Amino acid sequence: MNPRNAGEIENADGVGEVGNPVCGDMMTFYIRVDQGRLSEIKFKTFGCGVAIAVSSMVSEMALGRAVGEALQISKEDVAERLGGLPSEKMHCSNLGADALRRAIHDYLDRQGNTKEDSVEHSAQGAQDRILERSLLDDDVLVKLILEEKRKKNAVILVHNYQRPDIQDIGDFVGDSLGLALKASETDMDVIVFCGVHFMAETAAILNPDRIVLLPEIRAGCPMADMAPVEAVRRAKELHPNAVVVSYVNTTAAVKAESDYCCTSSNAVRVTREVEGEEILFLPDRNLAAYVAKHVPEKRIIPWDGYCHVHQDITVKDVMEVLANHPGAEIIAHPECTEEVLSVADHIRSTSGMVAAALESSADEFVVATEAGMVYPLRRAVPNKSFYPTANEPLCPNMKLITLSKVLLALENLEPRVTVPEDVRVRALLPVERMLSL
Repeated sequence: MNPRNAGEIENADGVGEVGNPVCGDMMTFYIRVDQGRLSEIKFKTFGCGVAIAVSSMVSEMALGRAVGEALQISKEDVAERLGGLPSEKMHCSNLGADALRRAIHDYLDRQGNTKEDSVEHSAQGAQDRILERSLLDDDVLVKLILEEKRKKNAVILVHNYQRPDIQDIGDFVGDSLGLALKASETDMDVIVFCGVHFMAETAAILNPDRIVLLPEIRAGCPMADMAPVEAVRRAKELHPNAVVVSYVNTTAAVKAESDYCCTSSNAVRVTREVEGEEILFLPDRNLAAYVAKHVPEKRIIPWDGYCHVHQDITVKDVMEVLANHPGAEIIAHPECTEEVLSVADHIRSTSGMVAAALESSADEFVVATEAGMVYPLRRAVPNKSFYPTANEPLCPNMKLITLSKVLLALENLEPRVTVPEDVRVRALLPVERMLSL
C-alpha cells in the first residue's frame, strides 16, 4: 500500500504524534505552513489498513486549508469522507484528527502563540481559540455552550438531521416549519441556527432586529442552489398567470420572488388554498409530484430540482431493510421519488414521522429519509425500533456543525446570517403566509 502524502518532512513547522495503546496504531503528522495555510502535509502511520487510509484522508482534507479551518476537522468528518466506518474502527478517525491538531498546536507553540497571547483579536489569537475549543472534551464544550448561551440571551434551534450531540443541546429540535415557527416566536437576542443556510436566512427574515448565527457558514443546500433567482424570474415571465409557491428550501432572494412559501408538512394545504389554478412549484420536483397527486384540481408546473439525499434512496434500499424486518412499516419523506413513496405506509415531514410512529400500532419502521432522523425518532419513541434505508443516506452539509463551532459562534457572535432589507421585506409576506397555514 502506497498512500498519498506518506513520508516525513525534514525541519517541519509542526509535528504531532498520537498512539492507541490498545490496538497499537500510531500516527505522526508533519506540516509546513505558508501564509497561514497548510502548504505541505506528510504522515507516518504504523497500524492497520484503516489507520493508514484515515491518515491519507486527513492529510488530503487539511492540505491547502487555513490553520484555523484545518483545526476544525473532526473524527466524524473523516469517517464520513471515507464512506463511513464501523464503530470498532472509529478510534482510527479520532487518532487521525487528533494527530493533525497536535501538529498544528506544535506549530502555533513554535510561533509563540500560547494561551497567554495578549493580542486577542489577531488572526493568530483566533487560531489559538479555535485550537483550544477543538481539544476540549464534549462534556466541557456543552457546559461552556450553556454558559455562553445564558450570557448572550440566545436560543439554539436544531434541525432533525443534525448530529446527535448537536440535537442534545438544542432548545428546540424539529423540521423546517417547526423551526421557522420557533424563530418567529422567540424573544431572545441571539438565534443560533444549527441547520443549513436557507434555514438561518428564514430566521433572519422573521427577526431583522436579532442576531442570527450559523455556526458553519459553508453549510448550504444543493437543492436551494438549483433554483437561482434569475432563472425563477425568467420562469415567472413564461408563466405570468402562475402563482409561485416556493418550498422553504430556497434562498431569501427566491422567496422574495414568490407568492407563498411552504414546507413538506404543509405543501399540499398551501397549494390547495392559494388562489389560482396554475402553480409554479419550486425547487423540488419530487415534492411537486406529491403535491400534484393530492391537488389534482390545479395545474402544477414543477421545477427540475431535487434533494440528492432523497433522490438516491431507491425501493431496493427500502426493501433490503424490510426483508430483515418483515413486520415493519415504511415512513418516507415526500422529497423521495414517486417509486419510493408508492411503497410507503406513511408519507410525512421529519417531525411528522414522530407523530406517525406514535400513532401506528407497528413496533418497527424503515425510515426513508436522511439517516440522522433515526436519532430523534428513537429518542421520542424509545419503545419502538427505527432503521435507515440500506444506503444509509447522509447530508454532508447537515453534519458540518460541531459543538466547538457552536461554542465559537456564541463567543464571537459570528458567523452571522443577514438578508438585505429590500429582499427581506419582499420575502416576509410569503414566509408569513406559510406560517399562517
